Amino acid sequence: MSGSSRFCSNTQYIYKPLKAPNKNIYEVRLVELLPAACQEEPLRCRIRHESLSRHVSDATPEPGPETRFEALSYAWGNAALFDKIFLDDIYIDIGQNLSIAMRCLRLANRSRVLWIDAICINQIDTDEKNAQVTLMYMIYSQAKDVVIFLNEPIPLPKHWNVKRAFTIARRFAEIEEVHPQVVLRDDRVFEKLAAINRVKSIRFWVKGCKALRVFFDQPWFERMWVVQEAACARHATILCGKQDACWHDFMKGVSYGIRSGLFPPDRYRKVILPVYQETPRGKLSAALQMYYIGSRHSLHPHHINEPEEVQRFDASVGLFALLRRFHGSQATNPRDKIFALLGLASLHSMGQLREDLKKFKIQPDYRVDVKNLFCRLAEVILKDMGSLDLLSIPSSRKDWPSWVPDWSSTSRQIEALSYSTTPKHRCSGDSKAQPMVYGDVLVLKGKFIDNIAMVVDRDLPEIPVALKRVSRVVDSTYFDTICQLAYIGIQILEWETLEPFEYPSGESRLDVYKSLIDGARSQHESQWFGSSHNSKIRKKISERFQRLVRRYEKILGHGSLRNALLAVNFAADGVQVFDARILQSKTIARTSKGYLVYAPIETRVGDSVTILQGGKLPFVVHRDEENGPNRLRGDCYVPGIMNGELWRDEIYDDIRIA
Repeated sequence: MSGSSRFCSNTQYIYKPLKAPNKNIYEVRLVELLPAACQEEPLRCRIRHESLSRHVSDATPEPGPETRFEALSYAWGNAALFDKIFLDDIYIDIGQNLSIAMRCLRLANRSRVLWIDAICINQIDTDEKNAQVTLMYMIYSQAKDVVIFLNEPIPLPKHWNVKRAFTIARRFAEIEEVHPQVVLRDDRVFEKLAAINRVKSIRFWVKGCKALRVFFDQPWFERMWVVQEAACARHATILCGKQDACWHDFMKGVSYGIRSGLFPPDRYRKVILPVYQETPRGKLSAALQMYYIGSRHSLHPHHINEPEEVQRFDASVGLFALLRRFHGSQATNPRDKIFALLGLASLHSMGQLREDLKKFKIQPDYRVDVKNLFCRLAEVILKDMGSLDLLSIPSSRKDWPSWVPDWSSTSRQIEALSYSTTPKHRCSGDSKAQPMVYGDVLVLKGKFIDNIAMVVDRDLPEIPVALKRVSRVVDSTYFDTICQLAYIGIQILEWETLEPFEYPSGESRLDVYKSLIDGARSQHESQWFGSSHNSKIRKKISERFQRLVRRYEKILGHGSLRNALLAVNFAADGVQVFDARILQSKTIARTSKGYLVYAPIETRVGDSVTILQGGKLPFVVHRDEENGPNRLRGDCYVPGIMNGELWRDEIYDDIRIA
């Protein structure tokens, strides 16, 4: 669903108003898609009204044949592309993606009853939209089937093969039945595959995994509304071209493939830096979360023995956790980044979400100003949580208070920082936040630690010819990342020549640099990708780095570049995965007292490093004017102060952030 009315122009069609709710009975519209012997014939539909009950127990029998319907879940697509259909003999415009889906669903000899958001909801009636959004869970949970329609991309990307993707996922599920605890995360994965006799050949496995990666790059997986549509479905079917698969069985196989190492979302061949390749990280992560949420509430017989991730998904997941998990998902209307999650509260497993919605008093209202909605949500989350994890979410709106995340932003940089675990540091000790909000100003207790004195230059100089030879060994995907990390290392080492290096906490320079890189990466570890790596793979990456350094030491000689490469090696040794996109959002700075800071990219000389009461991480703030409110740049990582070394409960000031 979306807040836009451009996808279904119904100016010529007059909707009959829906009846007001009567106790627990609600009226909705359904679309009867009429049959056609030829697919080229125009699409013809009839609207009919049906009543649904909000409280339908899992023991309730299926609705009778006259009221059974399917619900369509799809990506709305390009707003500029239209097609025409007959709705009760009146021509209306619908989106091209919807038209393609309806042609695929149309039968030759009988009608098909569907619920389609763009047609069944009067998109230009705000009051009706507000009311119907609250019924989305009821509609998708009572549908006899939710059809997840994925339109085949044009042109077809390399490795596109839907049948192969479904087959490899099904094979993963078969392996799980025989070897539910098998873990194949090491360099002998091919031998183990052959040993368990469930994969025909290495070629079969490689081609299947490539097809699966490409399959998850489809637009449906990045849409916000599909989270509720897939999670609430009693049964869902993926339809793509001429292929179909059960959603739950498909995702169960994919989940096992990732847990076991059979399906590595990132590849290791020729990997020098442990950097993600261009895989649909956010889309695959969102798909897994939808599956985990839906599996917890479903009574499908195959859900009895669920993987460990599903078992861990409990009622403690609240609104903030869901917003963070699905921050990378997209919605045409920014309000839908919140409204699309509200229906999940009806699931039995989402007790914390129900409690949050009672306290936050959030109801779908498309008239509310987006800024006011996000500001009110940020305020209640800060006051309710007692911690400042919300302030770690990047804020991209310069015209909003800097402490209010723009949940509608889905840039690559924000996505890289949003799919992350909750910080495990405690720079303010065990203190609890006591936020106060006055208009757009957030007031917190805290203390200024130091001012930023230097910030690394992010513009790479001309790359030396000798260093370019690295690209013959290193995959070109990672070459720029290696150069950038090395150049950052060079500048840090040059800072040391300006004055004697004595780190305030007493650590050695190599320990500090290693801590900086490792800590920065652990600050933004993926929620689920990290589990697919083990010590053997990390050791191999580290050994390859060591060989690289020894080889190019002969070419480049001793000096800062060699030390920089060694420092980059620390990043690969014993730590999980580094996302190259983090380099686009973060920089390294040094304070007046000598602290090194892994800081937001917007950090400038003169900004201040601050510890705030209840904050697990320090923050960088900027003061626009003397004694005025501060502007939050974002969280940071500072070796030597991350575990409460500088925090004193009795010594703090009021820090205002606007």
